[in-house]
Amino acid sequence: MTAPVATVLLVFGRGVTTIGEQFVLTPASAARVDAAIDYVHTHRDAFAAARAPLVVFTGGWAEASRGRRSRRKGPARAT
Repeated sequence: MTAPVATVLLVFGRGVTTIGEQFVLTPASAARVDAAIDYVHTHRDAFAAARAPLVVFTGGWAEASRGRRSRRKGPARAT
């Protein structure tokens, strides 16, 4: 009997910070993204056959827990 494959993933992170004027993922969040991508690639047949496969990335401002605010002015823009 093979182990079941999860086709709904929730990837937790606190992984957005800034470098200069750009929003970037922290190294830890980038590693979680890479791990999720690797998992989906490893189980691509299960994801293709699943009725509603889903990967949700959740997170936020990495430095907010330390009381820091974004140095960036204005709304976030996708880059």
